[in-house]
Amino acid sequence: MTRLLFIMLTGLLFSCSSSDTHQKEVKDFFAQIDDSTFIRDNFLLLDSIPHEAWKNVFTAYAAADSVLPKQEADFIAGQMDDTETAVWNNTIFDSARIVSKKYIDSASKHTQYNERPHYYTFSRPYFSEHGDFCVLFYNYYIGAHCVETSLRLYKKEHRRWTFVKNYFSMVS
Repeated sequence: MTRLLFIMLTGLLFSCSSSDTHQKEVKDFFAQIDDSTFIRDNFLLLDSIPHEAWKNVFTAYAAADSVLPKQEADFIAGQMDDTETAVWNNTIFDSARIVSKKYIDSASKHTQYNERPHYYTFSRPYFSEHGDFCVLFYNYYIGAHCVETSLRLYKKEHRRWTFVKNYFSMVS
C-alpha cells in the first residue's frame, strides 16, 4: 500500500513538474516575441485558442523548407493533431487583456460604424522535439474587414527566440 502511494505521488509530482515546465516555456516564448514588431504594449487577445486545420498548411510549407529538419517538422505536425479545446489566461501573458468573442462582438455594436477593436488570436506554440524551433499561427484583426494571418517559424539561439521566416502570410 505504501509503495503504491509512493508511486502515485511520484507520478503526480512529475506530471505537475512537466506541466509547469511547459507553461514556463510557453510564457518565455511569448515574453520574448512580445518585443517583436507585431505585438506592442498592451493588446487584446481572444481567449479561445484556434486549432483549425493548420496542420495541412504547415506540412505543405515545411516539406519544402530547408531550415526546419524533417524530423522536427514531423514532431511539430504531430502536436497539431491535438484538438483539445483550450483558452488563454493571464498566467502566460503579462501585457494582454484576454477577452471573449462575445466581448469583441459587443464592443463593435457601440461604435458608429460597428468597428471592431484590434485584437489577436494565437495558436498554441508548437515546439520541436529538441526545443530549438517553434511554429506559431496568429491572426491580427484590424476592424471588421481586415485581418493579417501568419504561420511563423522561430528558432531558439543563445536562449532567445528569434523570428526565422513566414511560411505563410496574408493580409486581407
